[in-house]
This record gives sequence, C-alpha cells and structure tokens, in this order.
Amino acid sequence: ESALVSDVDFALTGRDDHPDQRSFVVLGFMLGRDPSPDQDTVITVKAPLGFKFASLCQVVVGPDVFGAGQPYRGSYSRFEPTATVVGCEGSRSTARVTVRPGLLRRKSYAFRLEVFNPANAPEFNRWTMSIAGESSVPFQGYRLWRLSELSLVASHAARSSAEEETINKVRINFRTTNALAGGAGALLAVTAPFGFRVPTACVASLLTVAGQEIP
Repeated sequence: ESALVSDVDFALTGRDDHPDQRSFVVLGFMLGRDPSPDQDTVITVKAPLGFKFASLCQVVVGPDVFGAGQPYRGSYSRFEPTATVVGCEGSRSTARVTVRPGLLRRKSYAFRLEVFNPANAPEFNRWTMSIAGESSVPFQGYRLWRLSELSLVASHAARSSAEEETINKVRINFRTTNALAGGAGALLAVTAPFGFRVPTACVASLLTVAGQEIP
C-alpha cells in the first residue's frame, strides 16, 4: 500500500504545488512482508511524466517528516532506528532511495522526498512505488496550482498608427485551482506581449461568469 500524503502543512514540509517549483512531498507505504535483514532496501518512486528528481535527491526521515518537531499524522510512523537512508539517486521522473535493513511488515511508514514540478499538469497524474519486490498500484498525484479555462476577448483588433493609438479593452476568462480562503485578497498579474502598453493607472474589474461560481 502506498499513497501521497495530502494532510501536511505546506510551509513546514516545503510542499509547493506551483508549476516549475521545487517541492517536497510526503509519501506513505506499508509492506506486506519483511524485507531481507541482510540487504539494503531500495524504494523506487516514479512520478508522473514531467516531474523531475535531482541526481542527488533529498530525503527526510525521522522526527521531521511532517515538519521540524511535528508529530506524525494519522497511522504513519517514522522509520526504525536501524533503517537509515544511505542515498537517493534521481533520474528524470524516477527516484531510488536506498535504506539500511530494519523496515517491518504491516507497519505504515512515511518519508519526505524532494521533487521538481513540471510547467504543465500531466495527463496521467499517477505515482507508483516499489519496495523490496512489492509494487503499488498507481496512486493519485496532486494538482498543480495553475489557472485553467483561459481565454481572451479584445474589443478592437485594429493596430495603432503613428497618428492615433488604438485603445483596447480585453476580457480575460479564467478559473483558479484553489479558493481564496477566508475572503483574503490576492494579486493577479497580467503580462501582455512585447509592444502592448498598459496605462500606469489602469482600470480593472472582476466579475462572476453567469451560471458559474468562481472557485
């Protein structure tokens, strides 16, 4: 059994779901049988296409998996004292974590792993893990915090001339991934292509699309 643990504090664990950002994910697993007591155990993590692991990836085990000094969530436990991490090798979307003997069967463990998010959301957003000859079924990944359903409608298509500038109004439609919690405000930055000019004192309004809720 394997899963991506979603009940984490992003600030304390280094989790960042923005595109093209370095992040840390907490992964959990349970073994069906005891690994060999005489050999190191290799945990192979395969992320969706587009995610990347550093060649020398970072792994966090022990008391700080859910943040420095934070208790473990749910039924997850820390690795056994003898099951220390001796290396993490990444190649594209695959990471291999080598652990000393000591992990036990039928016990839920959690660890934190460094990963780099892609620029765009993967079509098949599933992760997998294999440990000591056991493989997980693909489990759900996380959504990148991107604007979706983007479209732009301009009031005029004529170009400006030396004698007269074309004053344009544009309507930008979008949907957010997350709601703004607690009615908090946010900064919306719009960058136009080279050559367009936006007035210093620009006018903008935010509207709800008819029949839909802004998430």
